[in-house]
Amino acid sequence: WKITRPTTTDYYQVHLNTGGVVTGRDFGCRLAGSITGQVFLDRLGDGEKSEDDTALPRRRLLLLNPTTGWPLDSTLPDAEGTFLFDTLEPGFYRLGQNLEHGWKRITQLFTIKIEDLVETDPLPIANFQLGTVSGTIFNDIDGDGLNTSHPPLPGVTALLKLRRTGHPDSTIATALSDSAGEYLFEGLEKGTYSIVLSKA
Repeated sequence: WKITRPTTTDYYQVHLNTGGVVTGRDFGCRLAGSITGQVFLDRLGDGEKSEDDTALPRRRLLLLNPTTGWPLDSTLPDAEGTFLFDTLEPGFYRLGQNLEHGWKRITQLFTIKIEDLVETDPLPIANFQLGTVSGTIFNDIDGDGLNTSHPPLPGVTALLKLRRTGHPDSTIATALSDSAGEYLFEGLEKGTYSIVLSKA
């Protein structure tokens, strides 16, 4: 329920002396809407909740004005990933999410309409942890293929190629090996990749 009277607070402060009588402290209540759901780790990145998916607690969600984008409220899901925005007036709302680095939200968040006497269905919000690929480029002096105290090769370009059935591999990122010969690709979506060295 949402308190509609008093209009500035949800309570009255009353001071009474001996024999005092106070009247007119009325409360207006209106059935309010709510938005609830669960945030979970989407291991397959398909947006569907499966048995292997687990809850993601404490991933802050925002309640937004869908027109201006301004935040109206925020909440942290509990240990089960469950969140709740309640005492909402009838109107339109949109959810947002503060994602940590290396994470992506799979679920598309639409505008939600809240009406009196109508409860919204629980919303599953799928989060996917983006992947990384790393390695070391070294001078294999003895040609045994093992990186055992061999000197690193800095400044070598590694190419990350996305592999898709029926399509040629396409280069989607490059990385330059650092002074230790190490390279890193991060923020990677679900998929199959190949890593090759540039011949240039």
